[in-house]
Amino acid sequence: PTRQFQPLFTHQVFGGKEEIVGFENPVVQIIYAANTLRPCICFGASEKVARSQLKDLGLRRTDVLECIRKHAPADYTASMQDVLDDAADAASNQPIGKLVWRYTDQHRLEGDVTSSVPGWMGGPAVPTPRPRPEESEDTSGNEFRVYQTDLESEEAQVLLNRVQSLAIWLIERASYIKPDNHWQLLTLYEHQGVVRAQDSRAEGGDGDVDLENCGDGEAQFVGFVTLYKDYTLLRPTKRGQSAHSRCSSSSVMDRDDTEDADDGDAG
Repeated sequence: PTRQFQPLFTHQVFGGKEEIVGFENPVVQIIYAANTLRPCICFGASEKVARSQLKDLGLRRTDVLECIRKHAPADYTASMQDVLDDAADAASNQPIGKLVWRYTDQHRLEGDVTSSVPGWMGGPAVPTPRPRPEESEDTSGNEFRVYQTDLESEEAQVLLNRVQSLAIWLIERASYIKPDNHWQLLTLYEHQGVVRAQDSRAEGGDGDVDLENCGDGEAQFVGFVTLYKDYTLLRPTKRGQSAHSRCSSSSVMDRDDTEDADDGDAG
């Protein structure tokens, strides 16, 4: 499955006029692997404007690839095959990070989960709610999972750069963070068709799902949040003092081939 969208903030890469100079009918496509976000830049144009003509007009040809690599840096490739191979190699692997939360479009969580803050967000630890079947049967059986990483490994930092390169096109005034032990990355993935295979009620079980040993399913990136552990608002606990997590940036891809993005700071 694929999601396509038009970038919202190209001025952050190509300047306030949002122009590519020196080409007739330029087309830029940035393609990300759905599971690993490995990016590929595809650029083409029907014709190049002659250098002499640009000089007479006092213009310089836009170096499209350099603009993208400078303002939205990541480990880009120029080969679509590299993206396909990377996605295929990672197809059976769990996304980077620790699985901390999950929900489905076939089930809704019991209780008022909106009033609870999970422990990994800096709030009090709460048990994972047991899912409850919805009355509607018009569901895909997909499961959405949230993964948390502390950005300590090189692998995690590569993923962070890929996520941030995507955010440049979606979030006004987006900027790259400098990862240290204060930062965390939460990623949201949609796992295709795993709920029915996991539902043990059909075999007389209780229907609960083991988060550490959950079933396989093709993973597709849906969104992310960067969190900063703020120690300036320390709160006493039985074990000492804990940090207060603040949301730096977030972006969520819509399931209807559009996107919604937000850039904010929340306590």
